[in-house]
Amino acid sequence: MKYFKIIFIWTSLAVMASLIIKWANPEMKGNGIYILFAGIGLIIGLVYALLSYFSAHSKEKIFKEAIKMYNGKKNIYSETELAILRRSVILDYKFEQTGRSVAEYIIAQIDVTDLIQILLKNCPHQFEIEQKRSKYYAVIYSSWGYKGVDFKTRVKQKIQELNACKN
Repeated sequence: MKYFKIIFIWTSLAVMASLIIKWANPEMKGNGIYILFAGIGLIIGLVYALLSYFSAHSKEKIFKEAIKMYNGKKNIYSETELAILRRSVILDYKFEQTGRSVAEYIIAQIDVTDLIQILLKNCPHQFEIEQKRSKYYAVIYSSWGYKGVDFKTRVKQKIQELNACKN
């Protein structure tokens, strides 16, 4: 239903634009402008609906692979939670459309609640720290890579940096 809504919104916006153009130029005869703009809106709506569908499908696939790879689970907030090097890591996903290209990011939130005072004292500008539900997380943006290899190396490297900052 979500995808039909996207298509409907883009098509109706295009038809409204054709109505405005038709109203601005009363000399225009025929209904060709409506058909042209409805077609353009339909094509744009289909493209956005397909991008939305494939991003949701990609997110689901990546999270399933991560759960298998790290023996993870879904926590009580329906977030994918992993245990990497004795640290709790919560995964999030961001799909970004930047005009010409599309990018997807895996956002790893490493639980650093027990280290927060040490990190703020020893390494204040080295990590992006975020507070969520009375816990502190070090946030890491990464790509998934081929079967999670890029993600795995990036997260392990950051956890080792966190542990080094502790000392």
